[in-house]
Amino acid sequence: MNRKLFFISLLVCAMIASSFLLFESTPQTTADNKTQQEDAENSTTGVERPTAIISSKVNTSSTGLPIALSDNEFKAYSVIIRSKLRGEGAALADFTNTLNIALSLKGKGPFKGVIYEVKFESEDPDTDIPPHLGFTFDYRSGEFSHVSMLGLPSQHPLNIVPTLLAQFSYFEGTRSIELADGIHTYVYTLKGDQVTRLKAENARSSASYETLAEHDIWNLTLDASLFPSRLQTSAGKTFVMDGSELQLEQDIAITPIEADASILANVSFDVGTNAQYRVAFNETGPKIDVNDENFMETLVAFDASPDLSTAQALGVYLVNQGWGFVRDLLNEDDITDSMRSSLIFALERSGAQEGEYMLAALIEDDSLGETDRLRAIMSIVKMGETNSQVALSALQNMLDHPNELLAQTAILNIGILGNQNPQMSSDVTSFLSERLSSEGSGYSELLAISNLGNSALDSQVLPYLNSEYADERQVAVKLLSRNPDMQPTLLNQMLSDSHPNVVKAITTGIENHSQDFQLNESDQARIRSRLDAPDILAPTRDLLFMFLANNAQPTALNKSAARKMLDAPGVSESTLVLAQELLNQ
Repeated sequence: MNRKLFFISLLVCAMIASSFLLFESTPQTTADNKTQQEDAENSTTGVERPTAIISSKVNTSSTGLPIALSDNEFKAYSVIIRSKLRGEGAALADFTNTLNIALSLKGKGPFKGVIYEVKFESEDPDTDIPPHLGFTFDYRSGEFSHVSMLGLPSQHPLNIVPTLLAQFSYFEGTRSIELADGIHTYVYTLKGDQVTRLKAENARSSASYETLAEHDIWNLTLDASLFPSRLQTSAGKTFVMDGSELQLEQDIAITPIEADASILANVSFDVGTNAQYRVAFNETGPKIDVNDENFMETLVAFDASPDLSTAQALGVYLVNQGWGFVRDLLNEDDITDSMRSSLIFALERSGAQEGEYMLAALIEDDSLGETDRLRAIMSIVKMGETNSQVALSALQNMLDHPNELLAQTAILNIGILGNQNPQMSSDVTSFLSERLSSEGSGYSELLAISNLGNSALDSQVLPYLNSEYADERQVAVKLLSRNPDMQPTLLNQMLSDSHPNVVKAITTGIENHSQDFQLNESDQARIRSRLDAPDILAPTRDLLFMFLANNAQPTALNKSAARKMLDAPGVSESTLVLAQELLNQ
């Protein structure tokens, strides 16, 4: 598939309005390896989308259906996303994706949503798209937030929903919102039941493309209760990628439809319930036999228009030619940087043990450039069942390399190796356990363990709650928040830690990994006491009050804490709004 066409199929709705983002999925699933380093850096931070689980449970009947949902408590919408990509005077992509979204606003939360009747022209038909898929979210004063897709794989196309709901939100005045490619600032104007916005920043580019021009038209209509009702957007971007000028246009229409609350009975809202849905990727292109006569022609064509079938065929050819052939190719003046990237990706897709050997040799070859070695590091951990001790040993050998970027990338990808390849998980866990016990270990090892994604090393992570470095404490609490048994420890840390980022990581982590979390009376009292402490920082105070308000009933004591927040210095506007809402309950 043409790489630009592949990009637009991935973008779907993630670039609604001005949030256009050219990106790749993991190298195993796309035929372009060029921005692997940026992708790996994003995947190794251990940061997860916050999924606030707020306040009391939704009242349900014995059948699991919400009781007597009114029009204001249950709403449904049709979403139509039309996308076009043009380049060099020709249409490269033109498709329409549709889905319906139902939202239950019964109770205080976590509110429940259901995606259904999904028809995505842009997606591989082998991707698992269930008839109904649940998610949870928060809604307050026009803003949808803390959307949890309940474990849905990150590459799944239905992960457009958090961005859709962010675009369906509205505010008054200037507000920054998080979209697929980062934080964007808009000026919102509310007149009656109409909301418009203007972008308050210049067009942005990225390492993958340069933006030449863009436009963004966004109009939201509210219903009688000032809840978002209809959204119409028309957005476009002209940009240059790999020397080609492209035009991307996208129109979004969200309109209300008849709502049926019985749809809630069709889905589960348990944490992690959507992890089961498999993501397939388009593997277009004819089967090809690469030989000595057509190798260079095939490589050039693949580099210009990659597809996974050709990647595998090229990889098999390279494996059969041997390490010397590959090494000479990578050092030839006529081989461009883009072609070297394609060669490394082809080895990853070869599916052969010899491909893993060659990538290991690339990683450890000091005569090669840093970029190619980084690419090889990030490719070798994506070989699935082909992976063996060869990959682990190659990465281990890089940990003491004088090039710190190579060493750091190696340790982080050791964690990914254990996460993506179950057969390697035990060996990786054992190695990281030893590594964490060694002198000088810390932040990088914690990130690697975060990438590993299991709780086997939690007991060794615990001491880092007392680290003098806030970044180490922050990663440690994120790790431990995955384990429900660690909640009491994390609550203690939350009340004693002086750094707001650590406190935020704890509150977000607990809410993210706990269904229907509620603070007990003792913990509520401890939080109220901490809010009154003279040494508490204003951001920490805001975070703790939000955690209290979102995860406890509006008792007299908690309302008293809210009154104090209204009079406290340095309280954020959003916290003041939350305090007033608590008092009004």
